[in-house]
Amino acid sequence: MARRLAESYLGAATERYAEISARARYCELLAARCRLPPREAHRVVLAAWVSGMEAKQDVVSRFVAQHGLEPVLHPAEPASDDIRTEQRILELVRIYQNLAYDDSRIGKDIELTQQCLERYWVSSQPQRHLLRRFIQILRDEAFLDGFERSAGRILIVDPEEAVAPVLVPPLSEDGFQVVVAADGADADKVLEELQPDVILCELDIPCVDGLDFFKRIRSDPRTADIPFYMMTSRKTKAVAHKCLRAGVDEVFPRPVDLELLFLKIRNLLKRPEDRRAEAEAAKGVAGTLRDMSFTDMIQVVTAGGKSVRITLTQDDLEGEVVVQKGEIVCASLGAKKGQEAFYALMRWREGNFAIHACIEFPPRTINASVTSLLLEGARRADTGDE
Repeated sequence: MARRLAESYLGAATERYAEISARARYCELLAARCRLPPREAHRVVLAAWVSGMEAKQDVVSRFVAQHGLEPVLHPAEPASDDIRTEQRILELVRIYQNLAYDDSRIGKDIELTQQCLERYWVSSQPQRHLLRRFIQILRDEAFLDGFERSAGRILIVDPEEAVAPVLVPPLSEDGFQVVVAADGADADKVLEELQPDVILCELDIPCVDGLDFFKRIRSDPRTADIPFYMMTSRKTKAVAHKCLRAGVDEVFPRPVDLELLFLKIRNLLKRPEDRRAEAEAAKGVAGTLRDMSFTDMIQVVTAGGKSVRITLTQDDLEGEVVVQKGEIVCASLGAKKGQEAFYALMRWREGNFAIHACIEFPPRTINASVTSLLLEGARRADTGDE
């Protein structure tokens, strides 16, 4: 709900949206590590999303009132224990992001990050406990990010996409880093700072015709080799023929067939160096459940919206959990399948795990949300229920 609000008013392709999305993810993970009840955890995540839309108060004020976010967003004394925890979570993540904005080492150098946060934020024992949990989340993410890489960078030149993104969300969810430019001038600014792997351009763009923009791209030695795809709402074959004769790599009629676009881009980007990188990524990451608990692992990969296959082994037993874009699809452990297998794996304290990126998924055997699975698994562990 709040995420859709942020997409509407911040734009899914903007740096600001990416920043607030990360803020919400860290708040979700911290709430889980603190074992906040679902209502409180949901509230702090909503507050994280809304906190990035200060300039849109006329839009979000009703949303804030409806979901009781005011105490979290604007701390005041006195406050109940649950509100204080939510306030601290959001405050810690915001300070972390501010520090990271000023110093690129923050987040990458975990020890430096901890020292800075202790200096600028910690003033009480509850804050110190919360910081320890947050630093462990950063360590876990750094460890698990070893198997994942960007599918590629795409520059979209399209005024409509800049106003109401249609292509950006599915491309981003499929692993691509996407940047949007409203016209050729904006695209030139983007190209000064980064080298995209593919340019996807609308034929009818302001100021300069899409075909003229393409010719300019091809005439510049720095950008001449970038694959260039044209999009057009014009229905005549003559337009496509003209673009292809000029050297455009592909022409897509609108509305764009996303599945075909993904396939063509992925095949196009599989140069030898990309295949080597894919092979390296396919090795995944591995460790023991002493390094990272099963619950922590699930929280990190699901909050990050990852698609992975997790294999767990203990003596002669082998279990598996498949996650698709942050949702748990299925689990198995011996004869147990679905939720019962998942709950059984949650009880493991010893064993090894391996995590690999996943693009093909088995039939779904679990329909419950991640939160409900983890809560029920924790309840069973506390009560000793099978």
